[in-house]
Amino acid sequence: MEQFDTNFLESLEAYYGPEYASWGKEKHLMLALMRKLWATVLEPSVQKANTMNPNANETVQFLFSKIREWLHNCSIRERLNLRNDGNKDNEKAAQLRSAGNKMVHPKEKRYIEAMKLYNECIAFSAKGSEERSLAYGNRSFICLKMERFEDCLQNIRLARESNYPKHLNEKLNQREKEAKQALSKARNQNVTKVNPEVVETLQLSYPAHENAPQLANCLALGRSDQYGRHVVTNRKLKVGDVVMIEKPFVTVTMDTCQYVRCDFCQAERLFTLIPCEGCTVAMYCSEECISKAYGKYHRYECGVLRDMWTVLDRSGVIALRMIAIAIATFDNDLEKLKDHLDALDESKVDGFTMDWKKATPQDVFNTAHVLCTNQERRNIKELALRTFFTVVMHNDLLECTELGPVCEANPTASKLLLDLILRYLQIAECNHKLLICNSDNGPKSDNARFAIGCYPLINMLNHSCAPNVSRLTLPDGRCAIFVIHPVAKGGQLFESYNVDHWLTDREERQSTLSFMYCFRCTCEACILNYPSMESLQGINSELRVEYFIELYKCAATICTLDKRELLDMMVEMRSFLNNTPQSYAEPEVILKRMKFECVVVALYSQNTKSVEYWKYCEP
Repeated sequence: MEQFDTNFLESLEAYYGPEYASWGKEKHLMLALMRKLWATVLEPSVQKANTMNPNANETVQFLFSKIREWLHNCSIRERLNLRNDGNKDNEKAAQLRSAGNKMVHPKEKRYIEAMKLYNECIAFSAKGSEERSLAYGNRSFICLKMERFEDCLQNIRLARESNYPKHLNEKLNQREKEAKQALSKARNQNVTKVNPEVVETLQLSYPAHENAPQLANCLALGRSDQYGRHVVTNRKLKVGDVVMIEKPFVTVTMDTCQYVRCDFCQAERLFTLIPCEGCTVAMYCSEECISKAYGKYHRYECGVLRDMWTVLDRSGVIALRMIAIAIATFDNDLEKLKDHLDALDESKVDGFTMDWKKATPQDVFNTAHVLCTNQERRNIKELALRTFFTVVMHNDLLECTELGPVCEANPTASKLLLDLILRYLQIAECNHKLLICNSDNGPKSDNARFAIGCYPLINMLNHSCAPNVSRLTLPDGRCAIFVIHPVAKGGQLFESYNVDHWLTDREERQSTLSFMYCFRCTCEACILNYPSMESLQGINSELRVEYFIELYKCAATICTLDKRELLDMMVEMRSFLNNTPQSYAEPEVILKRMKFECVVVALYSQNTKSVEYWKYCEP
């Protein structure tokens, strides 16, 4: 029992890194409850049965039954403080606005931090309340100070629409006058802020599949006992080739960016966000995005989204949204969804051969529904943990959303919902991708990792600790796959599942991959034990210092280069990587490959995977 707990916690910490260290007391209480449940109820029952197969339906139903009974008796909702998030809290809003005011003080002038607090205040405040109107007014003040004059005017309009106190109107009037004068002066002088040169949209390097415009036509989906589903190429691929550009099936704004980005389109709108009136979490860039989000998924998650971020990890929140999308896709009819799934032959769902030009929303849903869960590879303890999370989410959905009355009247619908939660929790855990980008506030700001997405076709790529392709988040949320190491004709494309040999030693990689993805990695880096950055320190510290100083110089230089200079750098590094017959793990090759990725990022996206490298590269 103790060994199980230790391994579990170590694996969580290895996978989530600093994010795990910041987990709140509710998440840790969830783990403590699970340990108690396992020790007192599940482990004795499992030992007594001694024949349970994690992939058997009977085992899953047994776990559901035991866990639901135990959680009902321990009053988990009260212990975890789970509640319907539909009630606004003006007192909390006032506290947040007061905290924001302290950030605006002339001795502080921490305007970005203040803006986030004002946005959170707006999310917590009731519609038409004084607190909300004052927060909009305060946002207009910051916008004026930061010379964001159009944003200033928009916040003044929002403040007035929210019943801004009449005795303070003169403040708004004066700000409005100053903002309009500044805009008028800029127009008269034809003064506009110079934006960075707009780069052309990234495109596939080869003709697209006839029916799948997001794929280069040289790619195909293979299947084998060793690799399962995997992606192969029927032509030689060179470093720099772009072979996939896919939009996500689902995205979720990270909890650190809830008051920075639109929850529907993920656009960064720190200065002008407006709130969902049904919860205190989601904010949007426009009424249009509010309407689209509600119709596509938010109606089913609105009351529980804060709970799920509080007690589950990011995989749980993605699973919640996938379930909401699934129900909405079938006209908000659980019976219709069940009939579709009962008739679905999962073995015939292939996104690489599907006609995406004619695909219905149900067809697109199928490509996400059949993503791997790895349930058959889990032991009983691991399955019990995920079943525990499933029951917590199921109870919360029944308690706090319109699905409660539906499932109470139809036990079949309740059972379907329970099964879908378990499936999508495991799908999300195995298949989610981080969307990473620079923001106006710098690449190391809280919102560098701004969202999580699930890409059905890209998720067919297998892992290697020595990957030959890399992911790039585009500004519109799509994900591009580009080659970083030559791939032979007939070769398989491999990406890294957030662990690679340069940043992590083999033992830690194996532990993380086993826990999160249920396989033991046999890639070339693991078989040949390619060196990690840390291992070079003991072998040749002078060489390590020399290379990492060069990496830092490269990162600093890239920020100052124009498009032409970046293109020249990319051509030089592509030539080196395509024509140098050196080992994948040769330090000079690693250096060039990392530089190449930085240049691609700088050219085609505000995304920066380089951030993940620089923080580990202290000389």
